[in-house]
Amino acid sequence: MELKLSSVAIGAHNFEVIQAVENADSTIISNAFQLGQQSRTAVVLVGEDVDLLMLLTAAAPISSKTYLLKPEKGKQADMFYNPLSFKYSDKEAVTIFSKPDVAQDEVGRAGQQFIATLYSGF
Repeated sequence: MELKLSSVAIGAHNFEVIQAVENADSTIISNAFQLGQQSRTAVVLVGEDVDLLMLLTAAAPISSKTYLLKPEKGKQADMFYNPLSFKYSDKEAVTIFSKPDVAQDEVGRAGQQFIATLYSGF
């Protein structure tokens, strides 16, 4: 009920509301790419999950203007990620985040591997 009320309130301000039934991260990423293609403008996702960054990085087409903004938290400033500035080639690790029954330790290993790869390029 609470989600439905929030969706109605947000929709009243001319925002499109899409509710993901399953696999919300994949839905978020695919809709962001679709919106960017339709509007021909940049799309900024706001989130803190490494799985969003992994999916965004693995799936971003060369022409993508879709970015991830990780909001400020404590002393850490806002972080703005451009998925085209690095590429993550382990497609198997990326698919872990789209499996509904994946074990938590698999997700942890995939996330650690991704972060290690991400920061090894800097």
